Amino acid sequence: MARNNHYWVPAYKDGQFNIDLVELEALLTKLEGQTNYLFLNYPSNPTGTTLNKAELIAIADICRKHGCYVVSDEIYCEQNFTDEGHTSMAEIYPEKTVISNGISKWLGAGGWRIGFMIIPREMSAVVDAMNMYNSEINSGVSSPIQWATIKGFEDTPEMTEYFANSKAILKTISGIFRRNLVDAGIASTTTGDLGSYYVLMDFTNQPKAAALRVKYD
Repeated sequence: MARNNHYWVPAYKDGQFNIDLVELEALLTKLEGQTNYLFLNYPSNPTGTTLNKAELIAIADICRKHGCYVVSDEIYCEQNFTDEGHTSMAEIYPEKTVISNGISKWLGAGGWRIGFMIIPREMSAVVDAMNMYNSEINSGVSSPIQWATIKGFEDTPEMTEYFANSKAILKTISGIFRRNLVDAGIASTTTGDLGSYYVLMDFTNQPKAAALRVKYD
């Protein structure tokens, strides 16, 4: 939309959804000397997988080497189903990571439409630009909703219980759905670290899909 160049980094191979670090390194080497941003979304929509701490460190090492900024969309952070839990890229690469988040997903407040970004002080030019937009946008969120949102960030027993129950319900439903897909012979994101209730299905090997490939390839 900003008419900048954009590039896809391969992230799917043999049923696994992980960023190809070799491809990322090669791409950033090719783009050396430019201002580059890597956009991440984890836990992921639509794959339902997530990135663990070790994977984030590997990505951050490459980005740090090439001076690449990261825009990390972590709106599903409280729906991480792994034992490790969610690690923010801002913890690994704080100097050049912008966090994009909101309450629609992890707080279960879909109709409220409140989002926020966390931007390092070193990126003052981005902060100034965002403030220009905020002057037009923030007035659209009513004061009662803003005050109610604050409660979602409070570290209270009530919120802890809410997150635990919400995660347990979504994990159970997601697990049942994934098992039904396996029983039906449909490939899906059942491998890797599962990070949210999303499931990306792969119908490549289904008979009808195979017939369509023969017909239209």
